[in-house]
Amino acid sequence: MTVFVLAAAARAEVLSAPPVTLPLAGQTLPALLFAALLGLGAVLQAAGVYRPNRAAALIGAALVVCAGLFDRDPVLVVGQIVLVAALWPASKNKTGQTRKRRHSAG
Repeated sequence: MTVFVLAAAARAEVLSAPPVTLPLAGQTLPALLFAALLGLGAVLQAAGVYRPNRAAALIGAALVVCAGLFDRDPVLVVGQIVLVAALWPASKNKTGQTRKRRHSAG
């Protein structure tokens, strides 16, 4: 009988307690930082690929690698390094062709 009374009293206390709220504001800043690094890096890379500007592409790649390191995501970091290594010769050829066209036109 005593156990039943104690259980009922404990349940009454739990039910009458105010709900607990957990503030998640501290977790939004890292998520926004990751999204900003990744988004800005992707935009700079796209600009560097479509316009022959290797500096923008490299800065974008560095931002994406920083986002991967910040998120502790080895797949993103290694994938970004492989992508830069694969696109490096193509961007070098594009930049050289653009310079040749500029010099021959002038």
